[in-house]
Amino acid sequence: MESDGKWGNPPICEVVNCDPPPEIEYGSVVVNNKPGLSEAIYSCRKGYKLIGSQKHICLGNDVWNVTSTYCELILCGEPPSIAFGKITVPSNLTVGSRGYYQCFPGFRIVGSTTVECSWQGIWEGKPPHCVPITCPAPEVPEHGSVDGEDYSFQSAVLYNCDKGYQIFGRDERFCLEDGSWSGEVPLCRKISCGQLDVPENGYVVQDVPGHYGDRVTFGCHKGYEMIGSETTRCLETGKWDKPVPKCTGVTCAPLKKFPQHVVPLVFKEEKFAIGDKLFYTCEPGFKAFGDLTSHCQPNSSWSVPTGGCKKMACGRPRTNTGAILLGMSYQYRDNLVVVCPPGSKVKGKKILSCTDSGEWDGRAECEGMCTRPCMNGGKMHPTRIVQLPCWLCWRCLSTCCLHFTMLEWWYLLGTI
Repeated sequence: MESDGKWGNPPICEVVNCDPPPEIEYGSVVVNNKPGLSEAIYSCRKGYKLIGSQKHICLGNDVWNVTSTYCELILCGEPPSIAFGKITVPSNLTVGSRGYYQCFPGFRIVGSTTVECSWQGIWEGKPPHCVPITCPAPEVPEHGSVDGEDYSFQSAVLYNCDKGYQIFGRDERFCLEDGSWSGEVPLCRKISCGQLDVPENGYVVQDVPGHYGDRVTFGCHKGYEMIGSETTRCLETGKWDKPVPKCTGVTCAPLKKFPQHVVPLVFKEEKFAIGDKLFYTCEPGFKAFGDLTSHCQPNSSWSVPTGGCKKMACGRPRTNTGAILLGMSYQYRDNLVVVCPPGSKVKGKKILSCTDSGEWDGRAECEGMCTRPCMNGGKMHPTRIVQLPCWLCWRCLSTCCLHFTMLEWWYLLGTI
């Protein structure tokens, strides 16, 4: 009211225009402008949820009252676990992430194998469950049996054959992860020891297939006696319990008198069958020649060897430097005496012996002797030359002794 008692002009309302509202990370804002009122509505991107108030208004002083409003990443917690299994998930359990279920070995999965993190922060999908893997009852082989009642994963069953039968194949099978048994069903076949040879000079009384438990009886022809068991039986090991016997008409006793110069044999056997052989070796210093064996003959005697043992011969030793050998025998253990002419001496052994190797144990050699050294630079000839003192020489030159061969020495002595 004015001073004059009248009303003044009425007030006028003007539209207030606010600045744009603030943006939020991972979200968006929509502004609704109304006369006298502006409203901002916030929302978040997929995978995020809004924290704080969704709607805000512009105050009269052009300021938006937007506080504590933001977008937060939606995360799911750990997915539900299952018995006898596990789940594999990524490191960040954000919206759209998937978890994959697996069963432990020996179990198979029933139901969906995946769950997914929803925008509400919960896992969508029903978890599966794991049930034990089992194999069907194993097949029983003919003439055999199966041991084992547990047919679950990794369990084993053992196969056995009836007595008198042998298993062919693996005797153990395992329940596999796919619910099947490993390997193949083994077979049970009759144990066979194989056919026996008929003994020489003998026969089989009754021929049988040679299966487990079969018994074979042998016999010898007239004039022959059996060495060994007359029966043998097929064992469950697939072997005959006794070897095939021998039929021999005559046996030889161990030899008591041996051929000359052979090493006597030592016997463990009490008798020998026809055709058995004895092998001889010669005594040291003797050398074998010809056939040195004896065999048991049908007349119970041992054959005389066609060969024998003879003394090792060393041969006459080679001589030089005038050596003389006393002795005329050059066989094993014979000795020879080495003699040298006057003016020389034996070089080495004076008595040589013939050894069991066929060699002499030394050499027949002489070496010269000088009673007086040569003068004027004279030297001895090789050892085959005998040096004589000058008083024995029929001539001397200057003051040096001449040297004569053994032939000249014997001539000087009047032996030739």
